[in-house]
Amino acid sequence: MKTVIQVFATKYDSENGYHGIGDLLRSSLGMYNLSKQYNFNLIVDYSLHPIANFLRTITHKDTELVKTHKDKVIFRGGRIKILNYIKKTRADIIIFFGWLGTEVYDTKMTTESTNFMKEILVPNEIFSKKLERKILKIPYKDYTIIHYRLGDDEMNNNNEMKYEHLLRHFMKNYEQTDILLSDCLNYKIYISKNVKIFTYKNKIAHLGRNDNMNEIEHSLIELLILSRAKYIKSYTVYPWISGFTHMISYIYNIPLKSEINIKIP
Repeated sequence: MKTVIQVFATKYDSENGYHGIGDLLRSSLGMYNLSKQYNFNLIVDYSLHPIANFLRTITHKDTELVKTHKDKVIFRGGRIKILNYIKKTRADIIIFFGWLGTEVYDTKMTTESTNFMKEILVPNEIFSKKLERKILKIPYKDYTIIHYRLGDDEMNNNNEMKYEHLLRHFMKNYEQTDILLSDCLNYKIYISKNVKIFTYKNKIAHLGRNDNMNEIEHSLIELLILSRAKYIKSYTVYPWISGFTHMISYIYNIPLKSEINIKIP
């Protein structure tokens, strides 16, 4: 039986795009589903990715082999290309990253797939303590999430938007137990000046385009805070549900209300 090692990286040998945490998790779940259908072992290895600084270290018998692929991780996108690559590779151990899209959500979670995905997101000891301190600041025992994914332009390029329209949108959907999460720090600051709501005034990162460790750390804090929510409301400027919230909802079986294509003047 072949072993496939799904390696998280910030760049790949033949891929010009970049992948956030939603892409990494969704693709890994998709690879898990393929491993069960086509009978290969699957290991997820994030040792080459900055998130390794915050998550539990997972070693396996081929850990050293993965290190030799630093900066040259092969990328294959889509079910057909992934399966063809696995089939045509003669080696018993295949190291690459397989990307899969939203079709992953068409396969229902099982107890086994849920446990597999949760194992990826276990904090290390130091990060776990910091996470718990952040959670202790939340003023509600049973909290809900209101999340805004406002796009990479402001997150990566610091291009500020006008938020008056979004304040009206926010007020239509706001509940008293909400915590505000967003990829846009300026939006969180703006809302908190106009509404009494709990939020973290820390900048988060797109994990495929940012190597700032403080921002990566807080991205994971907000991700794991999502995993303990009673339910999630997620709004995005994109024509797809935010992978940040969608995957956590899917893995942890948390109800998700979503709206896509929200307008920003």
